[in-house]
Amino acid sequence: MNPKLKKLVTMGLISSILISTKCYGNEIEGLLSSSNCSYPVTEGLSGLYSGVTVNENGSIQCSYSNNNNSDKVNESTTDDKDYEYLSSPVKSAVVNYSKEIRESIERKITEDLYMTIVKDNIDGNDVYISHIVVNNPEQMEKLVANGGYNRGTETVSSMAAKAGVVWACNGSHFNLSNHSTQDYRNNNIAIVNGKIVHDGGRSVGHEICYSKDGRWFTAPKGASAQDLLNMGVIETYSSLQMPILENGQVTRAANSAEVSEMNKSYNRTIIGQTASGEIYVLTGYTTTKSAAEYLRSKGCFWSKSLDQGGSVTLYANGRVINNPTDSSGERAVIDGIGVLK
Repeated sequence: MNPKLKKLVTMGLISSILISTKCYGNEIEGLLSSSNCSYPVTEGLSGLYSGVTVNENGSIQCSYSNNNNSDKVNESTTDDKDYEYLSSPVKSAVVNYSKEIRESIERKITEDLYMTIVKDNIDGNDVYISHIVVNNPEQMEKLVANGGYNRGTETVSSMAAKAGVVWACNGSHFNLSNHSTQDYRNNNIAIVNGKIVHDGGRSVGHEICYSKDGRWFTAPKGASAQDLLNMGVIETYSSLQMPILENGQVTRAANSAEVSEMNKSYNRTIIGQTASGEIYVLTGYTTTKSAAEYLRSKGCFWSKSLDQGGSVTLYANGRVINNPTDSSGERAVIDGIGVLK
């Protein structure tokens, strides 16, 4: 960081920041709100920055001032990483990922949420990459079909609309033949909103867990439902696949079936998390091996596959983004993951 900027941060004098990126019109809700490429912040982004100035050249330009407008510092740079000190995860993301914002096909940026979706290509297949940063772990919302556990199925878009989330994807593997429960072939435990709703014995190490402090991880083999609650788990999702990333390393296949699965290109929803808590979700046709390498390149240290095939659904800003593969369109599923703004 520039020494003068570091001094201002240390002294607590910075009160505003203006960010110049490429002109997006009025597409970044909450940040950009007029058509002349000089935009006020409209959703309470106070403190470190209070406005956004947009230039056509795509550069990153920040201006800083203290509360009495003395010792003003003006900086212009294209190195986003100079500004990693910003006071919240979302504010940091806005500056650190300006290129990603420019390239995104969908986005939602507010004081407490950074969400972008970009298209990328893995092994010749187009995929969607969602990148989510929240200030509060409670912004992650479990979507449950028809308002409660074991109440049949519902489409992700319907659940998302009812919950008022801005981003969502499909969740657990489930029994497609009866459309009623999570798939317990490799999952003995189900937790919803911090309560045990199914306890079929100790975990065999497949449940995807979300904890109240915002961590995603795989249930430890042998853990009981109570053990998971003691770890802070508030939601679980059933998964039939092994983790594809653990501690930043691509998981090694334990048998021939897992080797086959790792190299099979299939329609997938794969969630990953970085050490700092940022979330990536990959949607589309890929092998788990290629997905693991890709997500690791984004900084993920953990990743695991949610439900696959015709269940794969990506929703953002009021619409389904991907093309579900069921002949009837979007499949009804038992649950999903949502993000509140």
